[in-house]
Amino acid sequence: MYAALQRLRDCNTAQASKSFAGLSGLLHEVMQTWKIYKVFVAPVLEYSGNEFSNTAYLNLLKWRTQKSSGLRTLYKLSWENHTRQQLELLQPSVVVAIGTDAGREFRRYYTNDIQFQAIPRVIGNNIGQPGREALAEIKKWYEGGG
Repeated sequence: MYAALQRLRDCNTAQASKSFAGLSGLLHEVMQTWKIYKVFVAPVLEYSGNEFSNTAYLNLLKWRTQKSSGLRTLYKLSWENHTRQQLELLQPSVVVAIGTDAGREFRRYYTNDIQFQAIPRVIGNNIGQPGREALAEIKKWYEGGG
């Protein structure tokens, strides 16, 4: 991943698209081994009928923490230094947040009119029944019923 990031950083404008595609392909390959991908990202892609290559995967909180409480300052720093700029470039019409805390913080900062769904996490970082209900809503959007 680091080498692919360096290639993207160091390439000229004509090579940027190819370098980015290479980085995205590598990220997809690596992510498929991650629990968050298996439990959350893959089901979202499946229910929406989207491919990973047509989807932006952003981290609202760029840093790993020991606990999930008291993170408002970190969310704000991440938003101001990373996420806002990424969203300004992407201008998404649909956003799916993984976790209700991340969803709440996302909506605090991003108030554009979009389709939005936060998928709750349950103990053990699993999807649970509330998450399956959120996935069903996402499926409705893409089937034209939501």
